[in-house]
Amino acid sequence: MPARLITKEVGPWPMNTYLIVCEETQASMIVDPGADANAILALAKGTKVQAIIITHGHPDHTGALAEVKDATNAPIYLHPKDAEQFGLAFDRPLQDGQVIPVGNLRLRASTLLGTHPV
Repeated sequence: MPARLITKEVGPWPMNTYLIVCEETQASMIVDPGADANAILALAKGTKVQAIIITHGHPDHTGALAEVKDATNAPIYLHPKDAEQFGLAFDRPLQDGQVIPVGNLRLRASTLLGTHPV
């Protein structure tokens, strides 16, 4: 299944927002809408946004979240601990190993723990 990954640097601190597109269905996922909702929505133009993923709740990863959610009505996936810590609302809990469908793609959420040298 062909997929396209588009990267866009947004915000006053350079932070990447990603758009993952299923080429077969033109369904998409937005990852970390940190700032500049208009630019993010322009990236997604011509696709059907099926999910918004927040990797963590820092403001530089969520600054345009409300606007992007309002424009796309896509469900927000976020780990419940981040939601609690940062006071963020979400539609679906994001857990390690969870599979998120985007068109014909199946994307697996993953966390890397304990990767520092001992």
